[in-house]
Amino acid sequence: MAAYLAAVVQAPLTALVIVSEMTGGRGLTLPLVAVVLTGPGANSPLHRQGL
Repeated sequence: MAAYLAAVVQAPLTALVIVSEMTGGRGLTLPLVAVVLTGPGANSPLHRQGL
């Protein structure tokens, strides 16, 4: 969910904050950072513009 949101809106920090607030899980912050930074990186070769 976090990677998809970060890739679609092309705003990784915003996606990280939104998903961490929705889940309430502070223990998953480092894995979320990795996923959120990977999402836009995987999407950028396919689509240049976000929403």
